[in-house]
Parts: sequence; C-alpha cells; structure tokens
Amino acid sequence: MASNTSDVLATRERRSGRSVHYNISYLVQGAEYGTDGAIVLLHDIPAGAFSWESIMGQLGGVNRAVYAFDMLGFGQSEYPWPADTSIWGQADVLSYLIKDLQLTNIVLVGHGLGGGVAQVLATRLLRPETAALVLVDSVCYLHTFAENWPLTDMEKRRDFDAPTIPNWMH
Repeated sequence: MASNTSDVLATRERRSGRSVHYNISYLVQGAEYGTDGAIVLLHDIPAGAFSWESIMGQLGGVNRAVYAFDMLGFGQSEYPWPADTSIWGQADVLSYLIKDLQLTNIVLVGHGLGGGVAQVLATRLLRPETAALVLVDSVCYLHTFAENWPLTDMEKRRDFDAPTIPNWMH
C-alpha cells in the first residue's frame, strides 16, 4: 500500500537551542539534507511544533530539512515571565536561533500567529535568508514595508517592565 510519508520520518527528532537567553525547543526532520533550502514551520496559538507533525510526515519526500519551532512560551520552549512574546518578540528570538542554525534559502510557513512572526522574519530580520513565504489563515499587516512596521501599534502596548534587548545585540 502506498504511503504519504517517507523513510525520513525516522530521522525526526526533538532538539533545543539557545536564543538570546531562552531555550527554544523544535522538531527537525531530514537534517541530513543540510541547512540550505530548509522549510521552517511556525505554529498558531494555542499550539506548538507538535501541530505540524502530520505535515512534516507529508514533507518527508521533498529532500529538505524541515524545522518546526515551539515559539517562546509554547510547547517545550521556555515560559519566561516577563518576556516579550508579541509577534515581533517571537520573531526576534527565532531570528537568532535560525541564524545560529545557519539556515539559508528558507521557506517560511506560518499559520495564524506564526504567520505574523513569519512576516516579520521574511521582511525584516531574515530577509536575505528567506526564499519564500507561505501564510496559512494568518494575521496580516496592511503596510508591511512601512519604516517602523509593525512597531507603531506594538509600542503602544509595550510592557516597560519587560527586559529589552540591548542595541549591541541587534
């Protein structure tokens, strides 16, 4: 009987990485295919990397590494308080980890909240590393390329007691 999955399923594993000062958990499948052309899956709320497991199985035959991240405060990643878990904050944390993993020509796939994070990554923080952006039932911004997008609305809701990232880390 034919199957929608491949032998790559056996290589799926849970890993974690350090970003800024947080432990971020993620699933990786097909790491043996290398970091170039990796597919990055970002979940909606309330969810985590586990929500992509069936999709990862179906992507087993594309001969690319597939990464599904637990965003900060979700799944098996840290639940720090206080922390910036806004769309921009999530993107900021993930950008450091994705750079540390040396992922290039990334296909970013974002669902719901993950779509907002993917937009920030693709247009702001990981622009050179991004080859494609896929949004599924996602939040969306009208002025994606505005000079201070999406900070204008986010600054209105900023928690001034939350730790900030020093300029030297950008």
